[in-house]
Amino acid sequence: MIIDLGQVVVQMVVMLLIVSAGYAARRFQWLEPAADAVFSQTVVRLTAPCLVFYGILVSRDKLFTGNLPLIALAVGAAVLLAGVMAFFVFRIGQIRSDHRSVLQVATMFGNVSFLGIPLCYGLFGADGLLYASLYAASQDLLFWSVGVAMMGGSGTAGNWKKMFNPSFIGILLAILLAAWRVPVPEFVLKTTSTIGAATLPLSLMVVGAGFCGAKAEWVILRKLLPAAGMKLVVVPMAMTALLFLLPMDPVARCVLALEMSMPSAASTVALARTMGRDTGFAAQAVLMTTTLSAVSVPLMVLALNRFAI
Repeated sequence: MIIDLGQVVVQMVVMLLIVSAGYAARRFQWLEPAADAVFSQTVVRLTAPCLVFYGILVSRDKLFTGNLPLIALAVGAAVLLAGVMAFFVFRIGQIRSDHRSVLQVATMFGNVSFLGIPLCYGLFGADGLLYASLYAASQDLLFWSVGVAMMGGSGTAGNWKKMFNPSFIGILLAILLAAWRVPVPEFVLKTTSTIGAATLPLSLMVVGAGFCGAKAEWVILRKLLPAAGMKLVVVPMAMTALLFLLPMDPVARCVLALEMSMPSAASTVALARTMGRDTGFAAQAVLMTTTLSAVSVPLMVLALNRFAI
């Protein structure tokens, strides 16, 4: 299948403008600082769970066609590949141990919920939302287990509970309803769809607001370049090549490739703070990869179209 590059560029521009709006709102104090936390909690606890719940049930017929285990397998392979590469690359050079763990997590896990789901939903509709939600759920399991273990530090056991966040519960509930073929009233689907529609603007504004305190320092940015290259180019391209070997829905294949191309997960900053790592360094990693993704994601689309994935 061919992805419309113009549509991708438009979607990316829209997303960046909303991110900019969030940054401006925080920078010029149009909203109270506490609004960041309110928006974030609203997305995590309400709008995103509704969105993924709706996305799975509206495409329930495609849920058990073989794509589900393949998506989980692909997510695991992408995280493993990124982890192995990061382990060896960041052993080279003078990199502090706490920075090394941040770079590893930033390379392994992408912002597949706040950025990936809105992008795939905008490009592929309900099918894109379904596959992107399943990808995000699979990554969440790995992030709050493997990611926490890699970041290290105290309080690790308590963070395992975050695997069972509202979005994951919404995905699990929707899968069970779909598997048992439980009829869901139309008003429930419309309600969750309407509430879930707020996820795109709110989540992107949260990302923009989070960049307000991040300072770009060249000395640090140089350390981040290898991580950005692996996260945005090397791992996505290598995994996309492997996707050709998997028999799956072309839309699912495109969604996987795009999700793997997402910048570092915003949750990396929160995890670094919890584990006592350098929060500013983690924020710059997220900022840098997010900025560069405005170029790398359209290039990934060109590559997908070139090889007719």
